[in-house]
Amino acid sequence: VIQDGPDNPANPLHTSLVATINAARKTIHIMTPYFLPSREIASALTIAALRGVAVHIVLPAKCNLPFMHWASRNYMQRLLEGGVRIFYQPPPFCHTKLLIVDDCYTQFGSANLDPRSLQLNFELNIEVLDADFAAQLMHHIVATIKNSHEVSREEIVNRSIPIRIRDAFFWL
Repeated sequence: VIQDGPDNPANPLHTSLVATINAARKTIHIMTPYFLPSREIASALTIAALRGVAVHIVLPAKCNLPFMHWASRNYMQRLLEGGVRIFYQPPPFCHTKLLIVDDCYTQFGSANLDPRSLQLNFELNIEVLDADFAAQLMHHIVATIKNSHEVSREEIVNRSIPIRIRDAFFWL
């Protein structure tokens, strides 16, 4: 169990996420409703993809907080160019927070991949090192990806100037 909050300057949840992503050898699957990764997490994901790890991020196509959706698109180009694959799952809105690495490590709980969750909120995540448990959850992610829209680099690059400005504004 990883407990974290603004009263813990060690940031154990953020540290464990970065360390886990850096340790990945084959696959990283992330499912989260809100994706505004820190620079460290974004860099770790990109570096993992560049060293041959299959990195898949599943986000809701229609977020319950539109400004979170807009903000997350501001950073996607860098991830996509680094080889990270991003998928929008169709409605209904899914609030799952799940990380599976190398088909054996799973982390899930209350934390989103955004600054509020990882710096300001009190959160609790659970780590499980068990291939059978990870395989059960992988079935869910694989089924979701099959029904999802993969975000292309062109889709992000070809956003109009007003949309890019809006997305960048909400990123701030």
